[in-house]
Amino acid sequence: MLESVIHSPMNMKHYAKTEDVFQLAANFAERLMKNHPFQDRNKRTALVAADMFLKINGYTLLNGPFANDPNNKALANAHVAVVTNQWTAQQLGDYYKSLAVPIGPLTAQILEYKGSAIEY
Repeated sequence: MLESVIHSPMNMKHYAKTEDVFQLAANFAERLMKNHPFQDRNKRTALVAADMFLKINGYTLLNGPFANDPNNKALANAHVAVVTNQWTAQQLGDYYKSLAVPIGPLTAQILEYKGSAIEY
């Protein structure tokens, strides 16, 4: 199930010709949540994974992965909406786009992740 999740954004990019990184991140998060590859914490993992995906592409969603701030609570609620089929992945991608903040110069850590990524 996890391998399917990892390949989903790449398939979306190549076969559906989607270039919008927010939609690709939302697809990644949706698949991670709905395929449920882990026994627990799939929504939280999806949130951190989507944030890292966007960081590699020059944006951030989170001030701190599990910080107690309104932005993180709203993102968690958006993920619950996707899992309960109240939102689509398209809506989640639009929401990511509305919240994302461009990051300045990429940190050494992000550059390392970006360099080791197969596709981004």
